[in-house]
Amino acid sequence: MVRPGLQGRRDRCTFLALALVGLSVGGLRAGLIRPWHGRWGLVAAALLFGSAVLAPLVIDHTGPLGLLGLVGWLMWVVWIVVYGVVLMRRAPRSPTAR
Repeated sequence: MVRPGLQGRRDRCTFLALALVGLSVGGLRAGLIRPWHGRWGLVAAALLFGSAVLAPLVIDHTGPLGLLGLVGWLMWVVWIVVYGVVLMRRAPRSPTAR
């Protein structure tokens, strides 16, 4: 049985982890972000996904595993701020003639 509120938390963490993976890999392949930034996003995604998977265990037993989600979320905050700065500083391309 899933506890009330647990499924929503797991869904949010899983969605955020998948978005981090997609945007990190896409940014790396497009050359938008540096390799360290892509790795930072992938580590944050792994922590968030681990937090979602281990949520029932963390709720039943207190311990350091409860910090996985917090660390992953804080890493996501840094990742998204840096990504935004990279996108804002990027020089706009001039339209090409057809």
